[in-house]
Amino acid sequence: MNNIKITTLTPTHVGSGEKPLREVDFLFFEQEGKVAMLDPEKVLDIIGVGQVDQWVACVSNQEGLAELLNQRKRDLRAEDVALRVLPVQHKGLGRKGDIHEQLHDGMGRPLLPGSSLKGAVRTVLFAHYINQNGGEDAKDRQNLLDRRKVFSDALLSKKYFGNDPNHDVLRLLRLGDATFDETVCAKVETINLKGNDWIVDARFTQFTEVIPEGETTTFALQFDSTTEKNARLKNYFTNDTSVLQPPKLFEIINRHTRDLAQREAKAWRKQTSTADCIDHYIERLDEIVAATLQCGPQECILRLGWGTGFRNMTGDWHIHMTDDDYYELVRKLRSRHPEYMIYPKSCRLLADGTPLGFVKLSKQQ
Repeated sequence: MNNIKITTLTPTHVGSGEKPLREVDFLFFEQEGKVAMLDPEKVLDIIGVGQVDQWVACVSNQEGLAELLNQRKRDLRAEDVALRVLPVQHKGLGRKGDIHEQLHDGMGRPLLPGSSLKGAVRTVLFAHYINQNGGEDAKDRQNLLDRRKVFSDALLSKKYFGNDPNHDVLRLLRLGDATFDETVCAKVETINLKGNDWIVDARFTQFTEVIPEGETTTFALQFDSTTEKNARLKNYFTNDTSVLQPPKLFEIINRHTRDLAQREAKAWRKQTSTADCIDHYIERLDEIVAATLQCGPQECILRLGWGTGFRNMTGDWHIHMTDDDYYELVRKLRSRHPEYMIYPKSCRLLADGTPLGFVKLSKQQ
């Protein structure tokens, strides 16, 4: 078993699926620049049992709770009512009524689950296998369709990883959860293509709880050598299993992250945008590219989580498809827009232009 140090190079978010509501689940303390995710017991201690009906009315109307609490306790502070406190970045919440919550474990600690880490690794390896032979597999239409003639990666997944869960080579790779200590509330903007210009589309602005840049923890990475040995005797796995272990795995991840970041930065340099944050976004991508080049044999940079974009979530192997297949896929994914329009035509990033989801992995001695 390997002990892996993980450091967030940019803010990272894996969502719980919940969107806490203002004046119901959280309060914004503007002067402190903090969000208090409410602790019902603390709120009840301040309001008192006799005022529960007023609390219920505030929840039903989604307003008035801050005022009610301030009536009962002067100089109310975020810590007085908080289960956890989130510093708010990028000039506050404005009138925004909800927050996208970060996933937490049973102890309330911010969490990057092992399933998300493994999913990101699987995407990297999928792209790696396609790239190995110049993308020939992606150029063959028969590899891209399921039995109903619908686009699917199922056939290629079976070829690269195994026909079924029992024969899936990634059974051998086990990644534990990474739990952190702190989160913050960050403003996430969407850059959208309008005509020939990329602009900040305020309709899609979201406030998101993220694990901030520079946070560090560890998680376990295990290659199941016993299962691998037994499976090899039964010819369970046809592909080389050594790609699942550092330093080879880290080399593949690092190259993949660098290639995607380089291509994305190059693509943005060709675009016209009045959004100032794009310049910083490109600079940060350049920094990530440089960081991958500085990694040692036991280090790599991986991108995962929400807001990382279509190319990262898929591994961007679609670049190997024939033009006819690619444009047909785009038509099915985005039927309301012409196929020649750039795809995807939006990008999420923090309000200051910082990209989401880059983490550094380092094998500990």
